[in-house]
Amino acid sequence: MDQMTLSDYLELDPVCTGELICCSLTQDFHWIRITSGHTPAPFLKLVEFELDGYEFMYKSTSVKNEIISAFGGKVKNILYAAHE
Repeated sequence: MDQMTLSDYLELDPVCTGELICCSLTQDFHWIRITSGHTPAPFLKLVEFELDGYEFMYKSTSVKNEIISAFGGKVKNILYAAHE
């Protein structure tokens, strides 16, 4: 059995020099995936782990917004959808 990842659902631009994908898990917390080597320098210490050419972080909304503001490449948001 193969494990599915975010990459299975997203079309990535192979020419893009850096891409940030933000997947909102709740209204307050987000998984952030950035192409390795493109995380803004002030946030490098916040990287949780690296895998397959990407750097991953699990951050609150305020930190997520700061990272996105400092990021210079393509940003894709996968928004949180509350279910009742």
